[in-house]
Amino acid sequence: MTILSLLLIGTAIGSLLGAFIKRELIEVSTVMGLAGGFMIVASFTALMLPAIEVSGFILGSIGIICGFIFMVIADRYISDRETNQKKSLNMMLFGILVHNAPEGLSVGVSGAFEDFLGLKVALAIALHDVPEGFLVSLAVILSHGKPSIAFFVGFLSGVLEALFAVGGFMFIDFFQGGLGFWLGFGGGVMVYVTAKEVFPEAFRGEKTLKPSAAFLFGLLMMLFLDTRLKVGV
Repeated sequence: MTILSLLLIGTAIGSLLGAFIKRELIEVSTVMGLAGGFMIVASFTALMLPAIEVSGFILGSIGIICGFIFMVIADRYISDRETNQKKSLNMMLFGILVHNAPEGLSVGVSGAFEDFLGLKVALAIALHDVPEGFLVSLAVILSHGKPSIAFFVGFLSGVLEALFAVGGFMFIDFFQGGLGFWLGFGGGVMVYVTAKEVFPEAFRGEKTLKPSAAFLFGLLMMLFLDTRLKVGV
């Protein structure tokens, strides 16, 4: 119960921080720059590198390729239904939500091995989830402008992570062998979204100072969390 609470608390705090920022104070390019910093680090340190460490290069790489292909297909579906800016925001949201699934699995599998290990991984990911929940809320505010919806969607990402943690714990024999694949899958999704949607939208205009500064801030924040505070899968 403590482990699940940690996952929910992390996203709830981040979502709450982002939900009540006034829409007129937010620029899409700046949010995308911040997202790019967060997502590019998380893709490697929390997903793709752990995937290879857990299951080896081949299975981890297959997961990355499958995640990439999955987003290519999803991209074609979404492209016909959204404007460029809204599409980029929705793709970013989708990428963050999808990558929460393997992170939740890692918590459940770790907890099934040893309670303390599961608690340690859950705490690390909960800290990781604070900036992600914040990003989700900002994206929803830009798309819909309603703080209540922004908080709900951000919190929902934590609920999704918790559900997959329960699944990883209950069905450890099924997920243990393929954990590297699913971590790689999440990494492939994040890399695709970052390269295809987040960066182009961040640097679309002539004014690139703010998104560049936001990208650097997001990059350094996630590196700090992943190294100094040992946040990661």
